[in-house]
Amino acid sequence: MVKRIIIGIIIFTVLFSLSVQRQAFLSFDDNVELVKMTFLNTGAKYEYANINAWAKINNDFTSFYKINEYVEIAIKNMNINKQKTKISRIEENNFRQVEVEYTENTRHINIAVQSLKNGSNSETYMLIDEYLINGYDNALKEKALINNTFKIFKLKPKVTVCFVGTFKGKLNKEKIVV
Repeated sequence: MVKRIIIGIIIFTVLFSLSVQRQAFLSFDDNVELVKMTFLNTGAKYEYANINAWAKINNDFTSFYKINEYVEIAIKNMNINKQKTKISRIEENNFRQVEVEYTENTRHINIAVQSLKNGSNSETYMLIDEYLINGYDNALKEKALINNTFKIFKLKPKVTVCFVGTFKGKLNKEKIVV
């Protein structure tokens, strides 16, 4: 557990450093490859990568029918076998959600479309959260699939990519990078 916390701090520091000098070191479209190479240069053992993207769809309290349409299109575009999904629906007075869980050998994907109503304000969002469990090679391809899914809806998502790894043995104070 301590190892994972330290690794998380290191990766956060690296990502923060990259974001501070983002314009100098990377193109906004190719940042996954740079983050992957930076991660590999640390010498850490790969555990998993996470690609998280979300965007606001509209300012409406969207019907379940329309939410299901968004989910069906996302499932198809993400190359997900619908027979292997777990789909759950939640409906309360001011909240509607359809969530899809999908797991295969190399990836675990959650897709959620949520619609919220707060008085006269309403909003609907889409979230795609993907974990690459057995390797980082497809991170760029999977990020493109996610971006293309949002593009179908003419949405520009907020996307984050994180690589998580561990080091063998105990880190001493000299080896901790802050």
